[in-house]
Amino acid sequence: MRAKYRAMSELFQLLPSSYATLPLVAAHAWIAPSRSPVFRLGMTGGVAIKAGDAPTLADLNALLIPGLAALGVRAELLPLPEGEAGWTRVLAERLRRGVSVPVYAFAAEETPVQESGSEEEDEEAEARKDDERAVMRQGIVTALDVSGTGRIAWHDIAGQEHGAILAAFRQEFSHYLRLRHAQSKGGRRANLLAALRRWIAFAAAYPDRIVTAGAEDAPVRAAATAFLREIAGKSRTPVANRMRRAAARFEDAQTDADIGAALLSLREAALWEMRLPAPALDALLLPPSVPLTDVERREMIYLARAGTRDLRVLAARRLASERHHADARRTLEQLAYAPDAWVRAAATPH
Repeated sequence: MRAKYRAMSELFQLLPSSYATLPLVAAHAWIAPSRSPVFRLGMTGGVAIKAGDAPTLADLNALLIPGLAALGVRAELLPLPEGEAGWTRVLAERLRRGVSVPVYAFAAEETPVQESGSEEEDEEAEARKDDERAVMRQGIVTALDVSGTGRIAWHDIAGQEHGAILAAFRQEFSHYLRLRHAQSKGGRRANLLAALRRWIAFAAAYPDRIVTAGAEDAPVRAAATAFLREIAGKSRTPVANRMRRAAARFEDAQTDADIGAALLSLREAALWEMRLPAPALDALLLPPSVPLTDVERREMIYLARAGTRDLRVLAARRLASERHHADARRTLEQLAYAPDAWVRAAATPH
């Protein structure tokens, strides 16, 4: 337990109020001690989001959970069981094994989903709205008194300890993160490149939510710099060189243009080994102000429709400046109803 709270202290000092801190503290026992605090934050997306931004349910599934898997932790976001008995059983079972329980409350839907006349379509629309809900409150349960009062001890995202009886606590939170030790976490290099792709995909989907050059984001930029330098190491490969270039640009960032340059180097590193066709790679690395050729636009349309999630996001964002072409416009209109929240965001005009 002391090691867990020491980890909590280190993470809070490194990046105050990061959405990734509490899950990383809860999973501390299963993460290799050699993994530094900044490495843990980088793998779980803690360096991708600007300070004070509230992640969504989709962000937890797309950034946090894959990052935890790469660290050797299997995570699943689940609704709290109905009734106090079921929730008490979940808490007691996890805490008995020494596993703290991250818990979440999400903002309510602002507008109801209109009925489409098809039950299946209505369910899909509801799921899309659900993914977009932002985290309103986050905590980590550390103790439960089952002797009579049912009092719960928990910490908030700022590290402050709280106590509440079960009934009141149940009104504050709606979901919990079930954590287990993973049997396999994959290869280190593949995991690192996947983390970089998630980072650039998030930036493409939500350009208004990324780290800025402002003073309030200085801790995030510092953590991003340290993470990139750590994973680049002393290697002189093209990928490592671009990681170090991105790190230097984050460190020295004074303007939004500097942040854009850092993200471009990061994008080059993330895409380097994907073996993309030359027209596709060129299109993804060109500034949006540069018009695409017909071949490049067709490549972007293909990736936006049939690529992996991260490539679909990147391609959709690149097509945003090509809306005056009918084929690009039709593609973006269709992607605006995609099941994945990041793809929808990238296809929607900002």
